[in-house]
Amino acid sequence: MENDIEIEEKQILSKKNIIIALVCVGILVLLTVIVVVLSQLKTDKNDFTKPNKTSETVIRKNPAFLYFSPPSIKLLQKKQNGISSDIVLDTQGKGVAIVQMELSFDPSMISNVSVNKTDDLTSPFSEFRVDQTIVNQEKGKAFITLALNNTNTDTPKTGKGKLATIKYDVVNLSNKEKFGIQITSLTALINLGKQVKFEKTDLEITFLQDSTSIPR
Repeated sequence: MENDIEIEEKQILSKKNIIIALVCVGILVLLTVIVVVLSQLKTDKNDFTKPNKTSETVIRKNPAFLYFSPPSIKLLQKKQNGISSDIVLDTQGKGVAIVQMELSFDPSMISNVSVNKTDDLTSPFSEFRVDQTIVNQEKGKAFITLALNNTNTDTPKTGKGKLATIKYDVVNLSNKEKFGIQITSLTALINLGKQVKFEKTDLEITFLQDSTSIPR
């Protein structure tokens, strides 16, 4: 009888040892998993690229130039359709990846405004695409964004050349002799989120004497 009790106690003890061993193994596995996860999180944190904090940096030295070509237009007729003006960019050696600009015009003088990328393949900015165009005829505003296909990987472009072409109709409803198209705001972005300071020249449109009143 005593032998049976002793055998039973040994079996119970053996089961307890097995349970304790399994618990220890489980704790070791859990600790291993925790260590691996923490190590991975630390690695990911070190590899994480922090958001660029230079988005408000403006490069002011040797400002780039944006202007219309030709800078002025003289018209004989007070109504003329399909006029085109090129917008030229001179980066002054700075690499530009994105250009955003707002154009203002007198809606009583100019209508049917559209802005497109340049079709001049010799221009260093021929690879730019039109990312966004918004024209509000009633308010006389046109907003356009031109950018490289991939602003994160494509090399910003430098140089001087045609950037975009604006097309419009002239309808002189206010009998003004001189008006134009103004670049009212402009942002050019290079890599690392920096902005390039620009100097701009607006387009001037002048009505000459009506063709019927020119002395012969």
